[in-house]
Amino acid sequence: EQLFVAQELINKVKSKCCGIKGYQKSKNMKKLKMFISFLLFLLFTSIQVKAGDAPKAQDIPVYKKVSHLGTRTAEPSVTASLEQNQLAVGVSHYMGIVKVYVYGANGSLMVSSSVAIEGNGLCTLDLSAFENGSYNVTVELGNIIYWGMFDI
Repeated sequence: EQLFVAQELINKVKSKCCGIKGYQKSKNMKKLKMFISFLLFLLFTSIQVKAGDAPKAQDIPVYKKVSHLGTRTAEPSVTASLEQNQLAVGVSHYMGIVKVYVYGANGSLMVSSSVAIEGNGLCTLDLSAFENGSYNVTVELGNIIYWGMFDI
């Protein structure tokens, strides 16, 4: 729609410039080029503003609480992110049951989930019923425990 409006304005300016001779025509063409450049600038900045409005996931730093005591294999990695009240916990390099717990600021268990993972997997929890505040996430991978803090 904005591109169509810009094309209409360009056509109107062009129609006014027709019939002018010599020096005035080249002077008006410079003005026309500047005007077109300005319209394109406005068009692209409005597109960038719209693209910047999309909500992005909040990455939650997760730290290992208990060391890995198993055999020498690739150590599991855990990531957590919060996007639109959905907590996503990603686990890679692990085979077994993953348990995820979310605790409130007072230490009470708010929600938990467990999922079986073979290699890589994702566990998501719906936090839409949670009130604004601080929360802790604990991820148990057998004898390895990871934890992190986040705010809603």
